[in-house]
Parts: sequence; structure tokens; C-alpha cells
Amino acid sequence: MSNDLKIKLSAELKCKSSPARNPNLYDFSFRNRELLKTYEDNIYNKGIAFDESKNIFERIEACKHSISAFYELQDFCSHSPEGKIYFEKMWEHCHNSRNPDFSFVEHLEKQKQYLEQLSTLEKDLYEVLEVEPMILQSELIKFYNPIFKEKIRQILKEWESYGAIKRTKYKNSYMIELLP
Repeated sequence: MSNDLKIKLSAELKCKSSPARNPNLYDFSFRNRELLKTYEDNIYNKGIAFDESKNIFERIEACKHSISAFYELQDFCSHSPEGKIYFEKMWEHCHNSRNPDFSFVEHLEKQKQYLEQLSTLEKDLYEVLEVEPMILQSELIKFYNPIFKEKIRQILKEWESYGAIKRTKYKNSYMIELLP
């Protein structure tokens, strides 16, 4: 975990659970600080799930690991009222500059789903081209989630450079032809 992330987490914890604001919550987090740190380190998992330099399958596994750790922490915290409050404040109602209230696990689940779809994108594209060996790139892209538009373009350019497909300019798009 980066130092910035540790400082931010520490500041959030102090802000949300200062003794003056909630002594029981502060006692819970202080009494369990080592165990909470272990759980939280496992949830953050060194940010691998969001590290684009890592292999996509490593990132998917990191998401699964983080999600599992999230639910382990939730289970641990569910055994006391203070633990429930701690978990709710720290993990179920997160916030950042783009979203004032979100669940951390929902963020991980979305990332996992995105990565799983991305991991099969090339295979799926090839299967579509086998069924429809000549298709407009703009039509091909419509079969997929718009977030993959640029990735599809990259894949098609790469395939063209390998000689697997032919791309011919056609109006505002390209005609994609699967080569034998």
C-alpha cells in the first residue's frame, strides 16, 4: 500500500472515529488495529486490480482476493455494534471527488466484471468475424459495451499489422475482412 493511501486511510479513520466523536468506535478500531490493518491490506491488495501494467488474469485474481477479504472483514466487524459502525463508515459508505457515497466492494465487483469481459474480447471479436467475415468496424463495435470501443480499435489495428484482417476505408468507418 502506498504511503499516500496509508496517510489518507489513517486520516479518515481519525476523522471518522476520534474519541470525542465516538469513543466506542475509537476503542474498537484501537483494540483491533493490527487485525484491521491485515484485513485492509488484503482488500487493497497493493492496487493490483487497477494496475494496468499487470497481466489481466493477475488483476482478475486480485479483484477476487480483495472481494473475499472485504467479506471476511465484514464478517469480523459484524460481531459487535462498534464493528458494524466501523465497517459501514469505512467500507460501505466510501467517498471520493467523483462519488459522494459508494460501497468499496461494488467498485471491486465492477472492476472484476470489466476485466473478465476484457479478457475474452479478442476471442469474441474473432468469433464474430468468423460468422461475419466482412463487416463495418462501426457495426462490429456496436455489439460490445462502449467502454471497449478504443480497445477494439487497437485489436483490429494489431490484427491488420499481423495480416489476419484487411481494413479498407469505407465512408466514416473501415470495412473489416477476415483473411484466410
